[in-house]
Amino acid sequence: MIAPRKTLAALSLAALLAPGLVSAAAIRMEQRGDEVRVLVDAEGQALNAFEGRIAVTGARVREARLGESVIPLWTVRPSAGDASFAGIVPGGYEGSRGLLFSLILEGPAGTQVTLRPENVALLLNDGLGTAAAVSAEPATFTLSGEGRAGIEDTEIPEFSEVVISRDEALFGGAWFVAFNAQDAESGVARYQVAEDRLGLGRASMQWRDATSPHLLEDQSRESTVHVKAIDGAGNEAIFSLAPESPAAPYGAAALAAVLLLAVVLAILALLRRGRGK
Repeated sequence: MIAPRKTLAALSLAALLAPGLVSAAAIRMEQRGDEVRVLVDAEGQALNAFEGRIAVTGARVREARLGESVIPLWTVRPSAGDASFAGIVPGGYEGSRGLLFSLILEGPAGTQVTLRPENVALLLNDGLGTAAAVSAEPATFTLSGEGRAGIEDTEIPEFSEVVISRDEALFGGAWFVAFNAQDAESGVARYQVAEDRLGLGRASMQWRDATSPHLLEDQSRESTVHVKAIDGAGNEAIFSLAPESPAAPYGAAALAAVLLLAVVLAILALLRRGRGK
């Protein structure tokens, strides 16, 4: 379900303010083989909230890719089942060829496919949630049939962004981690997040399935945050962010070292005492 306009308006209020001239921003699409890239042209404005849907007829959407997107914070992520989208860009986007996302289409070579933008709304980064005028025309492409079926995927996903932040419009201003990754072969299937406050390392972490943005459990920012991306073939990539205050994990490690040293010294003392008898 597409996020309601009032949700995007509320989110836009939290973004950094930047004035913009009201003119028609444009949603455009371009083809690269059987990939269709959905692009935004801000037309000299600052846009910080995006929502809509791309309806596809004539082919199946095998995958939606968000890697390299100009949108770091998604409230509705496009997928193979539903190419609806909604998200924000804190500070606004003012470029002319910003990638929102890509759709990987599947069907016989020579098939005519139509992609039609629906219910598209773009909000200005003016602190008021003002709707920008939008131009969003349908586009028709011919499939090349360059399917990747049967190709073994041995490549790990690649992170395009992992950031820890907070915003009054999300989780009541609590700390969260936002992330995005891409995988050229089988696509990113899911994400997991783990928080390490004791400095015990990844092997001992308790991983939890997550979507971006993900609310952090440790609001003190004393934990190392690990984000794992898993592609459709099971390949994994992990990105780690150091704690804002590293004293806690390093302090725990130092305490463990001191305790271990104390145990060793106690054992040595007992051995010496035994030899002296």
